[in-house]
Amino acid sequence: MDLSEEVSSAQTPAVEITGIAQFDERGPQTESMYVGRVGSISSNTGALPNSLSSQARTTVLMNEDILEIVFSFFDPVAFFRNVPHIEPSTRKALYSAALTCKSFFNPATTLLWRGMESIIPVLEILPAFVKINDIYTITPGVESEDLERLAFYARKVRYLEFNTFQDTIRSHTVLRLVNLNTPTSSIFPALEVLYIPSLDCRRNIENLSVIFLASPISLTTLYIEGIDSSTEDVISSFLSVLGQIEASIQDLTLEGGLTPSSLSPVQNFRKLRSLNLKVLNGTLHSMFLRVWGRLANLTHLILDLDTTSMFDLGDPNRIEGFETLQKLRLRGLPAEISKILKSIQESKTLTTISLVAVSPMIWSQLESLSVSNCIMECGRISSSLRHLSLLMRGGRKDSQLPQKALTPLASCKQLESFELSGVSLPINDDDIRELCANDKWSKIRVLHLPTATIDHAPSLSGLQILARHCPNLVNLTICVDLRLHDDLSLQRERSGPRIPHRLKQLRLSIIKLPTGSDTNTTEMGISVSRFIEYHFPYLKEPEFVSNAAGDAKWWKGVRSMMDEYKTIRAETISAIVETEN
Repeated sequence: MDLSEEVSSAQTPAVEITGIAQFDERGPQTESMYVGRVGSISSNTGALPNSLSSQARTTVLMNEDILEIVFSFFDPVAFFRNVPHIEPSTRKALYSAALTCKSFFNPATTLLWRGMESIIPVLEILPAFVKINDIYTITPGVESEDLERLAFYARKVRYLEFNTFQDTIRSHTVLRLVNLNTPTSSIFPALEVLYIPSLDCRRNIENLSVIFLASPISLTTLYIEGIDSSTEDVISSFLSVLGQIEASIQDLTLEGGLTPSSLSPVQNFRKLRSLNLKVLNGTLHSMFLRVWGRLANLTHLILDLDTTSMFDLGDPNRIEGFETLQKLRLRGLPAEISKILKSIQESKTLTTISLVAVSPMIWSQLESLSVSNCIMECGRISSSLRHLSLLMRGGRKDSQLPQKALTPLASCKQLESFELSGVSLPINDDDIRELCANDKWSKIRVLHLPTATIDHAPSLSGLQILARHCPNLVNLTICVDLRLHDDLSLQRERSGPRIPHRLKQLRLSIIKLPTGSDTNTTEMGISVSRFIEYHFPYLKEPEFVSNAAGDAKWWKGVRSMMDEYKTIRAETISAIVETEN
C-alpha cells in the first residue's frame, strides 16, 4: 500500500489551526484563533455563522497553494529560504499531514518529496526495481499504473542529491528507465537543482550512469565536485546531453581536474548566469573565456585555480564580450590572476571584483609586481568598479607591494569599498591625498588598508585627509606612524574649524617600531585620544591593534580617555542647551 492508498483509509485525526484571521464587514479580526477538527472549525471567542464558516473552510481546504504555505511552517527556515535538507521531524510531520485528509495529501507530499538525498527511494516506487546480490536491476514486469505512480511522486522533486555512488545499478536498467513510456519526457520533469558533492564510485564508472536519469529541461542549478581523469568522460557526456536538450542551466559549479573535454559543453548553456570553476592541477585556456564571454546572460564568474594550476593566455589580444558581467572572483597564484585580468577587455557593467592571491612558498619581486599588476588591471577593466577586495593568503611578513601600487585605482570614481590585506603597503599622507584629490574617492564607504612600511607610513593627519575628501566613509582600517607627530603638533591639528566626520568603525594600528623608538607616552596618549574623539565623535567601539609589547595597555588608556572626552562634550552641550532654554 503506497501513501495515496493509506490516505483514503486513514482516520482523520484532530488538527490544530492557529493564526487564521476572521474576516467580516469590519475587516480582519486578527485576535481570533481557531482550534478544532478539520470540518468543524470553532472560535474561542464565539462561533462563526454557519454560512461563513462553511465558505471559509471550503476556501482554505480546497486551495492547495494556501495549504502548502501553511505546511511550510513546519520548517520555515528550510522552505522559505529554499534550504534543500529538512529535519526528520519535519518529514514525519508532513507524512502525518498527508494522511490526515485528501485535501492535505497533495500539498503535504509536494513538500515531503521536494528534496531527495538519494535517487534510490524514488526508483523503488517501481515494484520492478529490485536489488539482487547487492546490485539494482529492473525486472520485465512494469505496469502502466506503476509508471503513473512513479511520475506522480517524481514530478514533485525539485532538489536531488547524489551523495554517493556506492550502489551499483546495471547500465541496462538505466537505459530502460530512460526509455520507459512515462507520462512525461523525463523521470524528474520539474527538477531544478542537482547536487553531486562527490564522484566516488568505488572505481566502478558504471555506477555514474544513473545521473543521466536526472537530465530534465527544467534543471537550473548544477553542482558537480570531484571530477578526475576517470570520470571526466561521463561528466562531459552528461553536460553535452543537458546542452542538447537546451536545459535551463543558470548556475553551474564544476570542481576537479577540469580539461577541455569537460569545459567545452559549458558554451551550450545559453541561459547561464553564474559560472563557478575550481581547477585542480590543470590548465585553464583563454579560448574558453573567449567563448564564455559571448554568453548573453552571464553575470557572475568565479575562477579558482589551485597552486598547481595555471592560466594559458594564448592569444595576446584581449577577450571581448562579458557585456553583462557584474561580479568577478578569482583565486590562484598572483601571476595567474594577473594573466586572467590582463586578458579581459574593459567592461561597463562589472561592479565587483574579489581576488584571493595565494602566496608561493618563496616571495620574490616578481610576485610583488604580479599583485601590483592585478590592482592596475582592475583599475583598467572597469571604471564603474564599486567593490574591490584583494586578499593575500599565506603571505610572508616581508610580502611588500611597490610604492604607488594603488595609484591606478584613482580612476575608479564609483568605488564604494576597497579592501587590501595580507601584504604590507608603502603609503603615506601624500599618497592618500593623491588618491582622494578632486573627489576621486568621494563615494567610498569602506576602506581597509594593510600594514604600512616603517619608512613609508601615514600619520594621523592621513585620517583628516580621508575625512575631508571621503564624506561617506563609515568603515576604516589603517596603520599609522606616531613618530610623525608629537603631542604639540596634534594639538595644532585641532586649531582649525571642527567638521566632525561620521565615521562609525575605525581599526587603527601603529607600525612596529625599532627598539628605542617608544611613542607610548602619557602625553602622546592624551593627544591621540583628543585628536580621534575631536574629529570622529560618532565612532562606535573603535578597535586599536597592538603590534608590540606595551601597546595593549597604552591603547586601553587612549580609549578610556576618549570615553571621558565624549562624556565631557555631551555634558557641556547639555548644559548649554539648558541655559539657552
